Amino acid sequence: DAAGNQSPAGATRAATYDATTRTALIGSAANLGNSATIAPGTFTSATSLRLSGSVINGPLLTGQTVRVLRNATPLVPGTATVAGSAWTFDDTSPPNGALSYTVRVESSGLTGSPSPAYAFTVDNIRPAQTFTISATSDVIPFSTLSGAIPADNNIPAGGTTNDPRPTVRVQLSSALASGEALVVRRVLNGSGITDISPTQISCGTNCVQFTESSDVVSIPVPPTTPNSGLPGTGAIQYRVSVRDAALNETLTPGTFSFSFDYFTCNQVRSTNTAANATPPSTHTTISFAANPTSNCSGCHGTFVAGATAASTFVPVPRTTATYWCRRPG
Repeated sequence: DAAGNQSPAGATRAATYDATTRTALIGSAANLGNSATIAPGTFTSATSLRLSGSVINGPLLTGQTVRVLRNATPLVPGTATVAGSAWTFDDTSPPNGALSYTVRVESSGLTGSPSPAYAFTVDNIRPAQTFTISATSDVIPFSTLSGAIPADNNIPAGGTTNDPRPTVRVQLSSALASGEALVVRRVLNGSGITDISPTQISCGTNCVQFTESSDVVSIPVPPTTPNSGLPGTGAIQYRVSVRDAALNETLTPGTFSFSFDYFTCNQVRSTNTAANATPPSTHTTISFAANPTSNCSGCHGTFVAGATAASTFVPVPRTTATYWCRRPG
């Protein structure tokens, strides 16, 4: 006091003062399910995440922790596991949507500045579209022809076609959302699933179609008896699904299957060649005026693709007539 009196010494407390700033940073994020890295600004279908990072300017002091925040809200429990200057944290229930993670150092109620954000989008909801699929051929015949197999350019599900480059049309139940794409796969002869990337074009509202750019199977000139069928071509199945930016795919893909074979036409003909015969010797002809893409053979020999547009098959009167058609090559 003013007279120089001094109180007894009080209790002492040791303190350590560290002038360096402890700051935590996020270095990476990963899918706990498959360890795949989740880059900032991308999509993931992960249902659990691991964040990893470091503490700069030395290890944490006693009592300090690394707190994880999701979309600026501290997670509870949300303290990271720290080993030296490295830390990890598992978020086992991230919600769907855009997420932004930050971390900060905390001690006795005091909080440091948050780190730069590490942001990405979680999406583990599968696309919900359903599919109606059909297929067509641009190889003869184009229109209904009595006795023909196939009867027209439509390829029925489970049917046959002589077109090794069929056109497949996919009608979706709803539009593709942003980031979604139609995925196409092919199964040939029941062996393996192949991802293919044909050019997809619009065929109307929520409709996409594609045509194979090369022959799916080889359709050679047939043997002496054309109707013996193609050896070893088996069946083909197309599978389509929708994949989103997080790589989620439709739970149930759309499928469409058919087989390859020669186009054949067997019809009984009159053998009477006399004029005005009864029954008449005339019958349906196969015209190639609208189709320069087929090589065909019949009673009058072989029609080569690109020949005179007016060329037609006019089978001579006979008890049976057998034709085959295939693409050039």
